[in-house]
Amino acid sequence: MSWFKVYLIYEQAAANEHIKLQKDFHKLFIDNQNPEGMALFSDRYEWDNQVFFPFYFSPDSVRFTETLISSYSGAPCEQPKKEFLKLIAGRPADFDLSEC
Repeated sequence: MSWFKVYLIYEQAAANEHIKLQKDFHKLFIDNQNPEGMALFSDRYEWDNQVFFPFYFSPDSVRFTETLISSYSGAPCEQPKKEFLKLIAGRPADFDLSEC
């Protein structure tokens, strides 16, 4: 199973789309009894004078969040690097970010 990434551009974040994404993920997390390994991470970066907000779905999240990922046109990605990664939802004890 692989990681998945969803990009939000600045305009989407300014319209609070990131909050909707986080709330939708958290609802799925709670509805599925806080499954081990289910987590959502985020960071921020700039490229070509635009600001992007990628959200990363852990491999164990995918089976619970496929519809959510699809609704944001998410795609498989490599495991993200830990430098700027923040845990948005999930159980911190499930993740050793030093391995990312």
